[in-house]
Amino acid sequence: MKRLFLSLVAISLLAAGPLATTPQDKAGVERERIQTTQVDPRLQAAFVQQEIILAYLDQEDYDLVLEEYGKLLDLGLSGEHEALLARGTWAVVNLLKDKGAFEVAHQIIDDTLSRTTQRANRYSLLILKGKIYKTQGLIEEAVTTWQLAKKLEE
Repeated sequence: MKRLFLSLVAISLLAAGPLATTPQDKAGVERERIQTTQVDPRLQAAFVQQEIILAYLDQEDYDLVLEEYGKLLDLGLSGEHEALLARGTWAVVNLLKDKGAFEVAHQIIDDTLSRTTQRANRYSLLILKGKIYKTQGLIEEAVTTWQLAKKLEE
């Protein structure tokens, strides 16, 4: 299920443009749309990076997961794309949580928070960080983190 979510996030990264067609479209119109639609190269690179990250995550090579995640962050996804980054972070961190790789999960959240400017995305990432703490049994840290998130909403 989480793999499906990651695939949907990846598809949404690439589908940032009017590529969708209706059955009424003729083949020529569809080809023209696909040829003239410009997908942000950073989104294409993000899709590839995400696949690399997932491959290393499957192998439980967490040093390479962190290294490749840094490359994803270096793409500088901002504006409307920042929310995609936050959703992708949720997906990757939940997979790490399921594998018990809490330190790596926290590092990815912290690194993403340091590059995230939009309040809603920062809120979401703090909620995620609190959930990781809770899973670890670190209730005080979880509550403190959720209180930080709550302050963002005030």
